[in-house]
Amino acid sequence: MRIGFLASHRGSNMQAVLEACAEGRLDAVPAVLVTNNRSAAAIQHAQRGGLGVYVLNGLTHPEPDALDIAMHDARCTMHSSPPGAI
Repeated sequence: MRIGFLASHRGSNMQAVLEACAEGRLDAVPAVLVTNNRSAAAIQHAQRGGLGVYVLNGLTHPEPDALDIAMHDARCTMHSSPPGAI
């Protein structure tokens, strides 16, 4: 099972899940992080884990419909290879 994360700050829960996956305690493949905060510490955790990272917020997508579409597109990447940082 591929999994994705939403985080705004430290991403401590995401980090615990990443560690559980790496240690074989959780049978899942971390795939993507979506954050609304370009300076979130969670981004570094995700990048070290090889996850795709999307920073999506009102600054990156001022139109609400465009933000919704970007969130959908980020979710869809969970079913493909991680795209890297955007």
